[in-house]
Amino acid sequence: MKQYRFHLLPILLLMFLAACSRSQPERPPLSIENQGQICFRAQGEDSALQVSIGANENVCLSSSCTKSLERQGTLLIDQEHFLFKGTSFFVVQDISRPNAPCSADCGGAGGVNFEINEPKPGTYAVYLDEQYYGVVSLPLSGLSSVCLQHPISEVAEATPEPTGISPLPTQSFPSEFNDTPKSPVPTPTLVNSATSIAVAFPTITPAPWLVDLVSAPECIADGDKIRCIDTLLHISFEYPSTWGEITSTLRQGLVGYEYAYDFIEPGSTQRTSAIAGGLSRNYELPRGGSILDFRGFSETSAEEYCQSDHQEFCSVVKPGIVLSINFPDDMTICGDFGPGFYSYPLGSVLVDLPIPRLINGFVFHSHILSDEQKVDLYSLLGKIEEAEDYPFPLRPPSDCSPEARAAFNAKRLEMIEDFKSGTMDVSTQANIQALYDLAQSITGPALNGSEE
Repeated sequence: MKQYRFHLLPILLLMFLAACSRSQPERPPLSIENQGQICFRAQGEDSALQVSIGANENVCLSSSCTKSLERQGTLLIDQEHFLFKGTSFFVVQDISRPNAPCSADCGGAGGVNFEINEPKPGTYAVYLDEQYYGVVSLPLSGLSSVCLQHPISEVAEATPEPTGISPLPTQSFPSEFNDTPKSPVPTPTLVNSATSIAVAFPTITPAPWLVDLVSAPECIADGDKIRCIDTLLHISFEYPSTWGEITSTLRQGLVGYEYAYDFIEPGSTQRTSAIAGGLSRNYELPRGGSILDFRGFSETSAEEYCQSDHQEFCSVVKPGIVLSINFPDDMTICGDFGPGFYSYPLGSVLVDLPIPRLINGFVFHSHILSDEQKVDLYSLLGKIEEAEDYPFPLRPPSDCSPEARAAFNAKRLEMIEDFKSGTMDVSTQANIQALYDLAQSITGPALNGSEE
């Protein structure tokens, strides 16, 4: 009698293959439009900026359990109004199966990437379609990154590696998706993406933060001084009448406020060589930097500020009030690092205005050199022309040769020594004394946290 020997392993294998061959319903695709996060990453020493738009906001899409069917995106940058505006459209399909783990990441939908060469420095408002995501300040440093997501959250601090959404251990698709076996995830073709763009929006409507609000100090003339009370800043002060009359601007940012004075020659619209202004501690606005971007001594004290080495002279005149003097060098004047905020030697009075004031830092700036000493110093660099936004920047001088720079720097160092020894000409000494008198005159409640 024949005996039949059954091998259990092949039979089980056949049963398994038969089970796997049964067709299972394909799940409907999921569309994700204008949702997710926008990340900005510096490219090391290169001046290019990498921008990526992902779809990881509402659901975590594991790369091993998701098939990416379509990825589209656009990114526009308006460098005049400091705006980024992106769009995104992703189509994905769930390919997970019950009781089978998915990889612990949220990159299943992929992303669309853009590279922008040398974006203009400043603080940009970021939108995905019509949704406001926050602001990003450029340039970023090193290999740092900032990621924004909607609804608006606090802007992430620059970190050594890109930030992201915390991975989830299992897939989190809508309940209408059914089971289907896993299959390899194809690499989709990007549609409507770009690698290098710097274009303006077709149309720009006036932003709400560009509307000026009404606020002004009350001032009266008193001999060669003008005395003022500013109820917005909660201070009183006096300044030399040679600075002119104050016109003020209060402007609301995306968050916080900026407040500025222009000093105008009486009977004209010509600005004099003084200017003043400051910001709320939490101020945000899409624009470039300004010489008036002072938020108070929020992260340091007045004494620590004066211990830094970025000015030729610095003194705490009163608690929370600092007088500093700066002499720009040839690299600043010749624009080696791009346009500077100021070109002439500058005296500054910085005032710390603690919370809960609307404005938390306010600074007065003025030229210190007499007209004669300006000519003596700046003629060494050839022809000098004032820029349109006088009194501070200059157009690049006509002669920035090594010989001209050496002569300029030698004269600059000579003037710094004359300043320190008190031997500058009478007009320059008077300009410096006027700044010191201004600093001494400033009074107000709770300056630097103490009552006066």
